[in-house]
Amino acid sequence: MADCFNARLTVVFVDDPLLSRAALRFDEDELARRTQSELTRFVQKAIGNRPGCRYEIVNGDPAAEILKAARRLKADLIVMGTQGHRGPKRLLFGSTAATVVKRTTVPVLVVPPK
Repeated sequence: MADCFNARLTVVFVDDPLLSRAALRFDEDELARRTQSELTRFVQKAIGNRPGCRYEIVNGDPAAEILKAARRLKADLIVMGTQGHRGPKRLLFGSTAATVVKRTTVPVLVVPPK
């Protein structure tokens, strides 16, 4: 879609604070480099090498950070995956996608796992 509309593409990855705290026993710079490397590899595998694609890695609550990034970047569209949890799993883990959809005025395209 970004290519069709000659749009800017920013991939935002949010590290959960609990996982980040557990990883702090490792070198923070090395962790940041690994995260950037894995994110770049994942995106290139999913959509290919798109010139001008930007990557942002932030720590915090995933839904809140996605909403902040959308406002800061003046996003026209938020595209995000969902794990599709239902019932007790959804209550236990929450739903980042549902929270983003409820709290934003930006259109959201939610992509299911399958």
